[in-house]
Amino acid sequence: MLSGYLRQATASQSREVGPFISDSDFKTVQTALTIASTDVKLSANGATPANKNSGGGTHRHNGMYALTFDATDTATVGELCGSISVSGALVVPFKFQVLEEVVFDALFAADAAGFLRPTTAGRTLDVASTGEAGVDFDNIKLTNGAPAVGVTASGTLSGTHSNVSADLGTNAPQTAISKQTLYFPGSNLSRKIDTYNPGTGVATWADPVSPSPANGDAWFMYPTAVDPAGTGGSGGLDAAGVRAAIGMANASFDNQIAAVSTLVNDARSRLPATLIGGRMDSSWGGYKDKPLIGTGAVGDNIRPQGIDPT
Repeated sequence: MLSGYLRQATASQSREVGPFISDSDFKTVQTALTIASTDVKLSANGATPANKNSGGGTHRHNGMYALTFDATDTATVGELCGSISVSGALVVPFKFQVLEEVVFDALFAADAAGFLRPTTAGRTLDVASTGEAGVDFDNIKLTNGAPAVGVTASGTLSGTHSNVSADLGTNAPQTAISKQTLYFPGSNLSRKIDTYNPGTGVATWADPVSPSPANGDAWFMYPTAVDPAGTGGSGGLDAAGVRAAIGMANASFDNQIAAVSTLVNDARSRLPATLIGGRMDSSWGGYKDKPLIGTGAVGDNIRPQGIDPT
């Protein structure tokens, strides 16, 4: 049974072992034993046992004795098995797990943050100094260096900005990024980049944003979902392309509405001005007082007088 954990290569680690029971009646706890370091045998990961480096055992309560392990006793990470054989008591076995210092501290140190630590050594996940585990998109790459997720760049604005331009700062891409989408999470605004200068790191767009970007604003960049062939001549599904896709060839939406209105008015002009009995009566109303004629035979339908039977 595991008795507890020890920190690797660390002095002054006190742990209790026991209980020590009389080897004559097998029930009386032994509270006055003299336990020397040579009575305590230790074996690290099944290796040849050796005496405890220094110090013996001190009684604490009900036959439980405290041992203090030092840096020599805990030099090896892994399972530390031991046993104590002393006159007057049954043999007492024990087992501790020796942990790497950083692992032990992450679990048992005061205000331990757990396994996620703000460090770059041997990490597999980015962790902030306050302990939050996040994802640094700049670090997520495929084996060929290409981004593994949609975000292609990120950073903080620094420089001169307007409602149609922004200086992407020190993390500005060094290659052409026109037609990609620039997103400002602070204001929840995004714009497709129309022009970009890799030398200055300044991106521009056509549609103004409000509020304008400011120094210190975070930004992300990701590919714009566009039609690569383009319909409006800009290499993507621009305004002209959208109009063509939905059958609106003219640039003015008002012109499209006017054309629809003309068709509706033409249809209305062909309807009767009033309803008769709540129903449309464009043809038969003029014959309502005429007598019915016809025999009902083929070619001689029953009809109001004056209606052609065909």
